Amino acid sequence: MTSINHFKNLPVELLFGIFDYLSFNDIIKSFFKLNPKLNHVIQLYPSKIVLRDCNDKKVFQFGKYMCRSLKIDADDHINIPMIIPHLNFTRLKAVTFYRKDPHFTNFPFDYVMNSRKRPNEGCIIDNNLKSIYKQLWLMIITSAHHSLRYLRMEGEMFDWSSEQIPVDLPMLKYLTLENITSNQIFDIIQHTPNLRCCKVTLQDQLSIHLMNNISLPQLRCFQLMSHFDWSFQDFCRLFTIFPHLKKLHIVLFVHKQALDDSSTWRTLIERYLSDLIHFSLHFLICEDYLQHNFPQCDLRSFNNDNYWIERKSRFTVHEHRI
Repeated sequence: MTSINHFKNLPVELLFGIFDYLSFNDIIKSFFKLNPKLNHVIQLYPSKIVLRDCNDKKVFQFGKYMCRSLKIDADDHINIPMIIPHLNFTRLKAVTFYRKDPHFTNFPFDYVMNSRKRPNEGCIIDNNLKSIYKQLWLMIITSAHHSLRYLRMEGEMFDWSSEQIPVDLPMLKYLTLENITSNQIFDIIQHTPNLRCCKVTLQDQLSIHLMNNISLPQLRCFQLMSHFDWSFQDFCRLFTIFPHLKKLHIVLFVHKQALDDSSTWRTLIERYLSDLIHFSLHFLICEDYLQHNFPQCDLRSFNNDNYWIERKSRFTVHEHRI
């Protein structure tokens, strides 16, 4: 009883400081129901909530809980209707949607390294689940569009359309999009004018026409992984979107011919990315012995060009045959 009274007399700021070291489950187990003041403070504290770890569903009958970050697994659809309505997203800063199935987590690496087939509609999340995620996403975006700073999501979890982002996300700084299509990418980034860092795993061929009238002047770091062959024209159009980029990391799966012309890369960088400090280009050469397909990749021009030699500590180019 003495310890309970001690907690009762602690200021809210100190209780928040204690909660910073605990998970949402730990806070509930250790402090909830000790006294009305603590219950109220817990509900005001912006917690980091992992949906699948919320084991005590009865706690959410006491009212709404402030949520600072939310992590949602594809298998959490059972918890969503029971827990989400009891969360307050007005101070939400980070959201992660993810799948634990390694077939999807490692795509496109698994697809190439283990000769797995591309996921088809039969093994992707069904329409009922997509409807649940759509409702959840709209709830989050409506409440947190002025506070959300970090977003990570997988395209397969959403039947995406531009209507799913009815407002801009002016505070969003960090964006990770995995297994996503060109349409999904540009539906999102056109609403993120202040984006600073973007990581993309592209699931289809880049659609050049989608880039029209899109600009990300605040973007400083961009990472791209694409299973499909690109052209220099594709990169020319892409680079116009972020003129002040400082870090660029590209991983390309090569099925025909690698973009291994050092002079063309130099021209693109000098023309469109004059602020670039770090550049990494990695070719994954997809050899198919059954089809007698052996894509060409020759990096000697990079090794013999003074431009690349002088920048070898900051600008790197590699190949790996798989």
